Amino acid sequence: MPGTGRAEALRQFVAHTPPPVAAKALGYPDFTTEQAATDIGATWSRYASGDHERDRPRARR
Repeated sequence: MPGTGRAEALRQFVAHTPPPVAAKALGYPDFTTEQAATDIGATWSRYASGDHERDRPRARR
């Protein structure tokens, strides 16, 4: 049985976006996007969450 339009759109989004990023972008709780990712088999087990800009050296001008 196909899901609702909103649920299907969320599944499509987390198929291409890590669940924590999707949750923040959409204003959903983390568990909602994690469940959607699990439903479609997208594990994102190698996604390193966190602030990656913090340790990046600044570009020279």
